[in-house]
Amino acid sequence: FYIYFNENREIFEIFYKIHLKFIFTLIILNLINYFFRGFLNIYIFRSLDIILNKKEAFQLAYRNTFGNLLGPLKAGSGYKMHYIYKNYNLEPSKYISLNTAYAFVSLFLNLLIFLIYSNNLEIFSMSEIISILSIFALVSYLVFYTSQRLETKIEIKIIKNFIIGFNALFLNKKNFLILILTTIAYIYLNIFTIYFCFQMFEYKVSFINSTIYSTIGSLNSLAKVTPGNIGLFEVLMISSSSIHGVKINEILTSSIVMRIISYITIALIYTYNLINKLSDRRK
Repeated sequence: FYIYFNENREIFEIFYKIHLKFIFTLIILNLINYFFRGFLNIYIFRSLDIILNKKEAFQLAYRNTFGNLLGPLKAGSGYKMHYIYKNYNLEPSKYISLNTAYAFVSLFLNLLIFLIYSNNLEIFSMSEIISILSIFALVSYLVFYTSQRLETKIEIKIIKNFIIGFNALFLNKKNFLILILTTIAYIYLNIFTIYFCFQMFEYKVSFINSTIYSTIGSLNSLAKVTPGNIGLFEVLMISSSSIHGVKINEILTSSIVMRIISYITIALIYTYNLINKLSDRRK
């Protein structure tokens, strides 16, 4: 960041042109993002008969993000796992496997949307898209088929719990369908948010390019090392710029703004919760 902006100081002029209405809109979109993640928490854990209320699910989404943005690795996820274990007695192995299963589903949906839109940019031919989806579908089938068979045969508790947690996501068909539809809506919310950010800077980045950019960026959630994966996300997006077509200065400026908005939103939610706690104590 320092080297790039030190050599391209004229980029700072772009930040001064941002109107408050755009900042306000991005904060609103960020808040909506938390509500979506709250709903996802509800339907993910409902797979194991854990019923979260809406306020509880929202708080988990907020604190999970708070931990991931300010702490190393997946500190936020560690907090969420501890909370679910403490309040609902869900074994860590089931928690990890359930969320692994959902990560698998989310990755597939992002890949599907990526491939659909990449056809418009001629990144892949139709035959290549069909081949990729066929391989992914075959691997998915083998994984799910194997896990279903192993559940009744494995006796080691921790492994059995892991398999039960993984399979649970797919057993309740209605819940799973709602989860898929909510995830698709969440993916498109992220796409629209980054597209809005690009338009705010008046960058000539189309909605299709924004879709490719956002779906590639979803890979960032698979592994977290630094707080908020700062630096690693930018490296991922810069190294894949030939695919999504977003320039380096566009990646860095939009990334900085989105990170600042994330911190502002967290600060606003924290302040709101603090005010509520103080008012409750006075009562």
